[in-house]
Amino acid sequence: MLDTGECDLVINDCARLSYGAGKRGIFLITLTIELMPHALQAGNLHLDVVVTDSPLKAYADPDSAEERALPTRTLTDRFYAWLSTWSGPGQIVVGENKKISCGDG
Repeated sequence: MLDTGECDLVINDCARLSYGAGKRGIFLITLTIELMPHALQAGNLHLDVVVTDSPLKAYADPDSAEERALPTRTLTDRFYAWLSTWSGPGQIVVGENKKISCGDG
């Protein structure tokens, strides 16, 4: 749900900002990617491109005390596997500073 007063997401009845940095990063990149096809299908202006830099970095931070539902490697593999098969409109550009495996070797 979107809290229009705060201009932020509400997830499981909690404001996005109440979650740790890793989860907030995941929510933000998901919203950013999914906003593109939604805007384009609704006929709203969009540049047809999403650019992000290391979207899972905060989740993978080894110094974070945040409790993780999924191990970092599992989440990273699943995210990039999903992204490698994404076929929505526009283009997604990810700047990443480490090697990513999508399960194909």
